Amino acid sequence: MGTLQITDESHRLINKYFECYPKPERIDIKKYAQKRVYCEWDDSQWDSFNWVVIEESEWNPTAQNPKSTAYGIGQFLNGTWGNYGYTKTDDPYVQIEAMIDYIQDRYTTPHDAKVFHLANGHY
Repeated sequence: MGTLQITDESHRLINKYFECYPKPERIDIKKYAQKRVYCEWDDSQWDSFNWVVIEESEWNPTAQNPKSTAYGIGQFLNGTWGNYGYTKTDDPYVQIEAMIDYIQDRYTTPHDAKVFHLANGHY
């Protein structure tokens, strides 16, 4: 996965959170996610966030669960997107924002999301 083309929405998010970035044609999604995790929590949460993503989608923004509507990096169900103010998208930067909002709301931290995932097989 790694580096992908970014959309206008991605530019908006990058500019919102990382004003020092020029508007690049490409930016690594993991680097973006890591900086966002550091901004929302701290560096101690990155390993747990990364673990959840690897378990759910292996960083694939178009990962589709064949048994449900779970889709994208965070494997959101169709109903979950709207519950957090997002529209289902393959834009990985928007997916990261949605996942951060979801984790904050439901678990508080990525570590707590990982603990829940280990106990239940999902987060």
